Amino acid sequence: MKKLKLAALAREELAGGVRRRVARHGRFELVEYRYPPGAAFPVHRHEAEQLTVVLQGRLILTTPQGERLELGPGEVAFVEANEPHGAIVPDDLGEEVVTLNVFTPPRAELPGG
Repeated sequence: MKKLKLAALAREELAGGVRRRVARHGRFELVEYRYPPGAAFPVHRHEAEQLTVVLQGRLILTTPQGERLELGPGEVAFVEANEPHGAIVPDDLGEEVVTLNVFTPPRAELPGG
């Protein structure tokens, strides 16, 4: 077993004011994302399966085909390996969005940075 404190991890600043903290252990990668109102994360894909939990705010996951999946606090999305997806934060609420994301296996390259 291993314990860590998310707040103790280095915070990385990405384009558009998006911030993330990353922890890896074995076959798992955990990422905390913080999105400002109106932020957009470009469509990308990766070989890892992804589970996204929204802790605060509202997040819209998007696909190149125009599909939209809106998530609020306590809701979870599963993204299959190699499934193209992006994210949009509506700016009408004016609040930061916080998510926890689990990837397996850990990604070789992180998008957005």
